[in-house]
Amino acid sequence: MGPIMVGDLPFQCNHCSGRNSHDSDCTQRLVPCPVPWQCYESFKFANFLRDFESSHGKLPVMENGASVTNGGLLAKSGLNDYFTFGVKIEAYGRVFISSSFTMDGVYYEWVKLLGTPSEAKDFIFSLEYKGSGSTHVYLGKVASIDETLTEVLLDAKCSSIGFEVFKRQFMEGNTSNYHWSITIKRLDE
Repeated sequence: MGPIMVGDLPFQCNHCSGRNSHDSDCTQRLVPCPVPWQCYESFKFANFLRDFESSHGKLPVMENGASVTNGGLLAKSGLNDYFTFGVKIEAYGRVFISSSFTMDGVYYEWVKLLGTPSEAKDFIFSLEYKGSGSTHVYLGKVASIDETLTEVLLDAKCSSIGFEVFKRQFMEGNTSNYHWSITIKRLDE
């Protein structure tokens, strides 16, 4: 049996048994950029961190479970959209990337494992925003780096909160500063 044709081109991966597409764990598979509202590139899984950071800059590192302050001197009163470009979290010998953005007045945040969808099923994350008078806690599934933003949203693998409420409850004074933490956990713990 000859190679399967993709469009007019035959495709047989030399790194996996994939014909016409890569196996889900093939290191040569293409994965979507985790910041899809700005970038529509795909990166080879094997070189993901190197290629992503060479295109977008080095990801800041956050300790698993650490509380940090995000934001800056932006006046929250004029802030209609907000996003975090990505934060790298290392836990259980694995790399996770947290990203967030607003869409249609809702602020979403999620965590992706630099791994396959079957590996991501082994992990959950807890997200906590702390304000002076309230706390928002989310506990949910980790997505895989292979999943698109649309899949993350449709599969509800993300926290969501109205952005106006988020600004009022968690951003300090007239700034965009807020306190938050993410903790990655294994399901078998």
